[in-house]
Amino acid sequence: MSDPQSTVLDLLYERWRNQVLYAGVKLDLFEAIDDSPKAAESIARDRSLDPAMTYRLLRALASMGVLREHDDKRFSITPEGRFLRADHARSLRHVVLLREGPAPAYRPRVHGVSVSLSNPCGAPGLFMIVTLAS
Repeated sequence: MSDPQSTVLDLLYERWRNQVLYAGVKLDLFEAIDDSPKAAESIARDRSLDPAMTYRLLRALASMGVLREHDDKRFSITPEGRFLRADHARSLRHVVLLREGPAPAYRPRVHGVSVSLSNPCGAPGLFMIVTLAS
């Protein structure tokens, strides 16, 4: 049984983890990585991505257990990560895209309050809009 603080921290970071998974799936990173370790710089170059930001994203995915980080900034896919590939027989890629895409399917309604996530002015970051239900 986890302590109460850990439980709340898990709830706080759930959204971050979902967004990291979405970024990895949307950028087809799981298709770019297989069992043999591949350099982050090579992955970035093949996908026309910024090398430093790609490395940070790959490390975040590795911290979640869907990739494995090796020496010299190389990464390989884990059995869990295979479920995020389009060619997996039981792929969950579509679930990630549906849940976290531009119009997320998940819109919580709690006690007459509607919460939606959007970016109305196109600024970097994510905005939360809270409205009272009628």
